[in-house]
Amino acid sequence: MKKWVLSVLLVAALISPGSSAFADPPGTSYTTGNPDTTDWFVWEYPDDAKAMGTAIDASFLLDAPAGKHGFAKADGENIIFENTGEKVRFWGTNVVMQANFLTHDESDMLADRIARSGFNLVRFHHLDINKTNNIFAEGTVTSTRSLNENQLDKMFYLMSKLKEKGIYFYMDLLVMRPVVAGDNLNGADGLSLGWKPHNIYDPQLVELQKEYAEQLLSTPNPYITDASGQPVALKDDPALIFIDINNENSLLQIPGGDMSSPYYSEMYTRLFNNWLGLKYATRAELEAAWHEDGKVGLEPGEDFAAPAGNVNIVGDGSKALPALYTTMNYSEARKQDIYQFTYDILYDFFDDFRHYLKDDLGVKALITSTSMGGPTNKRGTTVHLNTQIMDYTDTHSYKSHPNPNTFGRGGALTSWTSGSIVGGGELYRSTPWLRAFGQPYVIGEWQVCSPGPYSAEGILMQSAVASFQNWNPVQFDIFSEPAIDKTAGINRFFISYSSADQTSIQPAAGMTFLRGDVREAEGQFYTIYDKNDVLDQKIYTNAYLLGFENAWMYTKVGMAGKETLDGDENMTPEALEEAFQKYKRNDPGKDIDWNKRMGVFRVDTEYTNIATGFIGGKTIPLSFANITLNNPSATIALNSVTWDTLADTDRILLSAVSKARNTGMVMDDEGMVMQEPGTGPMLVEPVAADLVIKTTGDIKVYALDSSGQRKGEVPVVKTAEGYSRFSIGKEYQAVHYEITK
Repeated sequence: MKKWVLSVLLVAALISPGSSAFADPPGTSYTTGNPDTTDWFVWEYPDDAKAMGTAIDASFLLDAPAGKHGFAKADGENIIFENTGEKVRFWGTNVVMQANFLTHDESDMLADRIARSGFNLVRFHHLDINKTNNIFAEGTVTSTRSLNENQLDKMFYLMSKLKEKGIYFYMDLLVMRPVVAGDNLNGADGLSLGWKPHNIYDPQLVELQKEYAEQLLSTPNPYITDASGQPVALKDDPALIFIDINNENSLLQIPGGDMSSPYYSEMYTRLFNNWLGLKYATRAELEAAWHEDGKVGLEPGEDFAAPAGNVNIVGDGSKALPALYTTMNYSEARKQDIYQFTYDILYDFFDDFRHYLKDDLGVKALITSTSMGGPTNKRGTTVHLNTQIMDYTDTHSYKSHPNPNTFGRGGALTSWTSGSIVGGGELYRSTPWLRAFGQPYVIGEWQVCSPGPYSAEGILMQSAVASFQNWNPVQFDIFSEPAIDKTAGINRFFISYSSADQTSIQPAAGMTFLRGDVREAEGQFYTIYDKNDVLDQKIYTNAYLLGFENAWMYTKVGMAGKETLDGDENMTPEALEEAFQKYKRNDPGKDIDWNKRMGVFRVDTEYTNIATGFIGGKTIPLSFANITLNNPSATIALNSVTWDTLADTDRILLSAVSKARNTGMVMDDEGMVMQEPGTGPMLVEPVAADLVIKTTGDIKVYALDSSGQRKGEVPVVKTAEGYSRFSIGKEYQAVHYEITK
């Protein structure tokens, strides 16, 4: 892979953005683990049906019903509707595990929250997890060969409610399917939860995955009907946009699983030897090809032509793949053949499955091979594969992904002390560079996990950055419980439904993204690679960085396979420098200003003004408002609640969100390890700030309750310029305010 070399000046500028609107020291530090909550107030769960039509309702941006413009298709990096040619982007959320199978009343509540929050896509995730209460059974799962009618009915009802509101669907086909005796699996003793990775090459498992896909996608939904009144199956519903064949599964991308089972060890070894027999005519030819002084090439006694073939690819079966190959003293040629074979196995499985979905079932949705998790340096193979045979690429990225992720004593978050703005590398170091040139890009899971002081800032930042980069982000997750309990606090690291800070900022993020408030980047710079580059672990380990990982702040970035380029794309270092000069985001007046050194992020557009991060003690100048925060850090957003600009609209949502935590929650001093999870109700830190609205017309400001209802008027005074000034603080016990003209 060619490593571009830029001038020292450019690299320095990308890593440490230059002059900004801010010049004072970073924000005051404070105790993140256990802040004084004496002045915090109790957060009430919203009544989402009641909140519809209020200032905290972003559903006015949804284009209901979903599917009315026909099926979607990929058009380069964009997604368009077939009937209109109109471009669409998706701001989504995951519904996980038992939350897919709620009562009808609970589904109504969840659909209201999803719509009001401004999501236009739901990923139906973990339908198959656990041995109880999933898509296969109400209760104990005895077989996964058929779908449970009652569970399917519950999910179909939720889908119908979402579709009515303009919310589209994303389906996973294999996530964590359990191993149960009733399936009579030949290699059951060698399988773990999810059947991974053996589902990729075991013919029996491949056929059972196809059987599942047919049932899930071909069963008519009684709650969604066509023009003649006939129930519509998912495969025929234009509301189904995305299908992920496997969730986070690749023999090269993540640890390849347990190979200690003789059944799978022998099967995988046999496949490898058959592959070698097609590439090499004789053992002597293979031995010569693999020879390297001081390295292990072909060992004595190994021969692909021996009975069943005995050239080893699994070691002694005790170590997961592909970590094994980094510890063996194999020659480079032997390792490269192993990687090439593995790639071919992956390619054959996903290509066959795609043809099954498209040709046999008649699926019209966009399809990807696997949504990518795991080590960043292993994901390039999946990007390359997707550009060859798939419709889009999906990756997963987290800020403070817990480890372990059991919510309770000992549960641990990571990297909170930096905040997303100062050190958001977990979200943005690798995510931009794993985008495939010329394909839609989905981030099927992303989250700034709770509880923590920076969740709200992370959500608003993602809405702005994803808009700039033309991504389709899907937050993980809004809900995953078997029932909605409005008395509980946050009880999972990932859920936003019951997390006061996350759910409170979501309408502002939805408005920012869906309306397209932040302009899309005009420049582009992609690292150029071929298949050998991504298969060579040494080369690809750090290739996605290339010494200027922050380039995505100024231009679109990603990976471009040589096979997909036509020679006209301008992806030279000079193109990146031009993009930096022309489109750099840290100029006052531009849409996005991200100052990592100061820990300040702002968005300044005609429709949205946002200031977030360590902005305490600063006056943040924006085109429509000046914001002065008295807390050390917080997220403050002003969003037009119409299709009109902030200057022209008669209704504005002011969101002011800082930290939130359960009653009785105790963390370690750094806020990373859970000592006591606490209970509901959640407590919210009040945000104290002074705002000057730069309009000479008269305004009124109302504090809102959690359901968007007005509960008190905020005094407004005129400045010498004729602008309007007001202050918010703990006396209002509010995270939302409504400004009317």
